[in-house]
Amino acid sequence: MATVKAVIRKGKTNSQGLNLVFIQYGHDQRTTLFSTGIKVKPSHWNARRQSIDSTKGVKNIVANKDLVKALVQEDNVSNAIINKKGSEIRQLSKRLMLEEVAPTVYAVKLAYTRKKEGKDILRGNLFDLFDEYIEDNKQRLKLGTLKQIKVVKNHLLGFQKYSKRAIALEAINRSFVAKFLGYLVEEKNLINDTANSNLKRLKTFLKHLHEEGYLPDRSFERVKPLMTASDSEKDIIYVTSTEFETIRKYNLADNPRLDRVRNIFVFGCTTGLRFGDLIKVGPEHINGNFIEITTQKTTQRLSIPINSIARSVLNKYKNRIPHISNQKFNKYLKELGRLVELN
Repeated sequence: MATVKAVIRKGKTNSQGLNLVFIQYGHDQRTTLFSTGIKVKPSHWNARRQSIDSTKGVKNIVANKDLVKALVQEDNVSNAIINKKGSEIRQLSKRLMLEEVAPTVYAVKLAYTRKKEGKDILRGNLFDLFDEYIEDNKQRLKLGTLKQIKVVKNHLLGFQKYSKRAIALEAINRSFVAKFLGYLVEEKNLINDTANSNLKRLKTFLKHLHEEGYLPDRSFERVKPLMTASDSEKDIIYVTSTEFETIRKYNLADNPRLDRVRNIFVFGCTTGLRFGDLIKVGPEHINGNFIEITTQKTTQRLSIPINSIARSVLNKYKNRIPHISNQKFNKYLKELGRLVELN
């Protein structure tokens, strides 16, 4: 059962000898506080009536009549503000219950925060906040970064389905994030580097939620990335000129899907463009015998000479490289490798 009452915190007196009045909301043996902004001398606080009485200690004599009247009027205003804040918290709790949302301490606190921000108090779950985060950052972040953030969101949806349990904000902690990281590796078969990239994006989002007051626990920050080989220990996988020619000349007339992937790969090899820049190439980037493009990752302006192999690919697709997702490109490229018997 939910409880709402006005309290002051003993031992929290400021330098003027005043205490803040809070509305204390309780549910399921947990409590949280909402500031009313009203300050009071501890001796003037009536805990039983949950109200201020500044006339305490003032003698009831004719000489004090005007003083008492002024104090009562001031108290009436302050007590009205306190009662209004308490009523607001009660209404939020009832609204949640009406929508069949458990009015937990955190759910009410979240609803209160969202109401102050002018947002729908019922659209405050993790994925609603993810959508708002993406929308708010559309102008600030690069398109590629936004896509990566959306990938994290989709992985969380998959993790929720896998866990068969809705992800509650108050349940997001170090243990939750560690389990999510394990899910990425064990169930989604992501390599450690890719899983770590998702972890980094998730932590950035969760830190944002914590700073905005949506996330009570910040222990998620202590989850460490998975171990990966250092650059010096990694085997550098490259395509020899012989292998490149095998891929380039292999007959794929009966497989347009792999032919398209092969052409994108060949174009990438002959221009040195990263995948994200590679698939953006269009007629607007072709200037005579050069590709002129600003890279997505470094915002560097490049002018790349077009050799005969790159030109043949551009001619085939009318100067516009076909679009494909990075995930599908890698999948089909592996299939192509097996087909031409590259190990």
